[in-house]
Amino acid sequence: MRVARAVDAPADWWGRVSDRAAPRLRAIGQEPVAVRARELLARRHAVIAIVVYLTGAVVMQRHAMAHIGTEMAGNIVGDPTAYMWSMWWWPHAILHVINPFVTHAMWVPDAYNLGSVASTPLPSLLFAPLNAVLGWVQGPVVSYNLCNLIAPILGAWFAYRLCLYLSGAPAASIIGGWLYGFSAYGLSQLQGHMNLVFTFLPPVLLLLSLRRMDGVISRQRYIVLAAAAIAAQIGIGTEILFTSTCMAVTTIVVALILAPLATRIRILSILPSLLGAYALAAVVCAPYLYYQLTGPAVNASANSVLKVADLLSFVIPTPIIRLGANRFAALSGDFPAVAGYLETGTYLGLPIIFGALAFAIETWRNWATKVLVIVTLVAVIGALGPSLTIDGHATIPLPWKLLEHVRPFDEVTSVRIGMYVALGTAIAFALWLAKPDRPSVPRWLVALLAVAFLFPNVNGMYPTGQKIFQENLRSPSFIADALYRRYLPRNTVILPIPFGPFGNSLLWQAQAQGYFRLASGWFGYWPPDYSTSMLVGQLSGFHAFTDPVSLMRSFLVGHRVGSVVMVAGQAGLWPKVMSQLGLARIATGGIWLYDVPKTLTGSAS
Repeated sequence: MRVARAVDAPADWWGRVSDRAAPRLRAIGQEPVAVRARELLARRHAVIAIVVYLTGAVVMQRHAMAHIGTEMAGNIVGDPTAYMWSMWWWPHAILHVINPFVTHAMWVPDAYNLGSVASTPLPSLLFAPLNAVLGWVQGPVVSYNLCNLIAPILGAWFAYRLCLYLSGAPAASIIGGWLYGFSAYGLSQLQGHMNLVFTFLPPVLLLLSLRRMDGVISRQRYIVLAAAAIAAQIGIGTEILFTSTCMAVTTIVVALILAPLATRIRILSILPSLLGAYALAAVVCAPYLYYQLTGPAVNASANSVLKVADLLSFVIPTPIIRLGANRFAALSGDFPAVAGYLETGTYLGLPIIFGALAFAIETWRNWATKVLVIVTLVAVIGALGPSLTIDGHATIPLPWKLLEHVRPFDEVTSVRIGMYVALGTAIAFALWLAKPDRPSVPRWLVALLAVAFLFPNVNGMYPTGQKIFQENLRSPSFIADALYRRYLPRNTVILPIPFGPFGNSLLWQAQAQGYFRLASGWFGYWPPDYSTSMLVGQLSGFHAFTDPVSLMRSFLVGHRVGSVVMVAGQAGLWPKVMSQLGLARIATGGIWLYDVPKTLTGSAS
């Protein structure tokens, strides 16, 4: 009998996570003074959490905050300006009663499906009043920077609330929130993926589900709040929604296998409400989802060798991390990557791994610990992709190999699943830090080291000399001072050079409020006639510079180009091509302008 009780007894202090709420609610009526004191203390820690996260976000992005209308906290072109373009497009389309899901403003003459890409309609609509007040020259850049400022704060805040609900320890929960909201995943995506830096959904859904299981919130409130979170994520980007759903299913299945019978019953009882929340969000976002489901595949090569996690990346910091800087560049430089270190955000650091492992070992007998560990390991395996990569070399196949060509898994960038590794380890670390039966000083020293090991390299540079968290987006005066109105008729189609994702033409169009159209663009996929064009390959640097004159002539005619706009100093060999076509150059406002006659008369020489 004693043996049976010892086996059945909770292995640690947090074994009754799902039973926490009932005694707390009963205590409210019995100990009003103590409860009020605890509530005041909780509010104080909540304020501290907000201040800490806000300070961290400002410090991390201080260059962008100091020049909020002309710089951003990133280091790549193309993707950021697409989100800035969205700041203009969505309010413009709605106000002018244009179908906002399809645009003819770029990639002329194609109709471009914005439902298939991360066009971030929700932030664009929320920041429309600010853009109207600030003006469109600075407004889109300011809005983009504010989104990047808010995103890690939101992720950290909801992770803090989740850790607080699980542990009841405010200080440890603040640390847990930081480790998630300011994880290496978030720092890497901050380089240019605004849709992926909003990481609030997983902790929100988990927190709401736990509170519903405990009876803290009603069924109706749960459905409405969960649906609002899901709909908000759809309006920001659906990739995180899809992977969050996959991880939620994984968590539910593992919990149903390992949890006690009473807990399994409670898990099953909230599933209809969770499905109802998804259904409600789908109804609200039905038009957007329709265009997404009917649009072309965008990221079908997501599981290539360039978009998976390297096993060493969990412990070796990249230059994005202050601790790493360029000390480990010889190793981190071999990690699979896209656009530098944009997709290498799986670093955790040894202190976090130590705390999470210590928690798992100390509390392993508890079923909830096993669920947390197994789900986190599933995320690790998912982030590694279809094969195990070590020091840049692919080795044995992994389970993701079975999914890499299955829709919609083929559109998931597997390395980004590292976000859930960050959440799992942050929760485990916070719970380990909150354990009352261990000396506190050593544990808090480890906590400080965990934060230090993740601190961003805010003043750093990549080995190439490129700044990490600082990119200038100041537009030439041709755009900033609206000189285009003097030289271009409204709705003129322009060919910008640098082309597509290699320049800022989408930002120019947003700043000009769509005054001109683009025989160019960028948003995740190339329209067919652009993706197969030899000239586009040359403009993008993908193909050798051969026979550009005749290719350019055909392109200008076929895409109805009225003017070619080149950034002075970034034109490469293209001015010579324009000269061979007989096009005269006008130097104005920091650009070189070439008007294209309706009938080209120049000939190659």
